[in-house]
Amino acid sequence: MRNLERDGVLPPAGRTAAGYRVYGEIHVWSALAYRALAVATGPVEAKRMVRAVHESPVTEVLALLDAAHARLDRNARTSRSPGRPWRRSPSSRSRTYALRTR
Repeated sequence: MRNLERDGVLPPAGRTAAGYRVYGEIHVWSALAYRALAVATGPVEAKRMVRAVHESPVTEVLALLDAAHARLDRNARTSRSPGRPWRRSPSSRSRTYALRTR
């Protein structure tokens, strides 16, 4: 958490009289958002997006998210060529893919 605070991913934490950091709900939500974004976009871009949430206008944050989403979609489309041996899992609610077997 300290490192995320240092990198601007988390807003500055309060301190106790003894100097210990006090994290609140905003810190938890920011850390969870960073973790989820880092899985999809990588840590550098995720840090940039979460910092923007704390420091930038909403329009800038949305532009960053839109750009990341478009890039992820483009990458997904190019990596799934028609001959790719993957199929959607039989469960309609599942978002997992299974290797196609004949």
